[in-house]
Amino acid sequence: MSRRVTTRDDIAAVIALYKANHVPREISAQTGVALRAVQNLVKRFHDLGEDESTAPLPKSGRPKLVSPWTLKVPYSKPTMEIDHLESGSTGPASNLDQNF
Repeated sequence: MSRRVTTRDDIAAVIALYKANHVPREISAQTGVALRAVQNLVKRFHDLGEDESTAPLPKSGRPKLVSPWTLKVPYSKPTMEIDHLESGSTGPASNLDQNF
């Protein structure tokens, strides 16, 4: 079974249906959120109150080593032009061989 990320819209829908006196099994069937996730959201709604229950909790664990921003950097600022690569020139390193 795959894990699905519960969005703010899902959380709001679960809480709204719970306030309308639906049971967790019905809420799970209507929203597509797993039954255990619905039960956890309802419990959090009771514990934290209405204001804080719609915000997803921060993720625990080690942060990712590569962020989406880091993946974009090499493509946004290339260090060599394509013409240099196609001609076989490697830039400043090829000039060093000629000087010696």
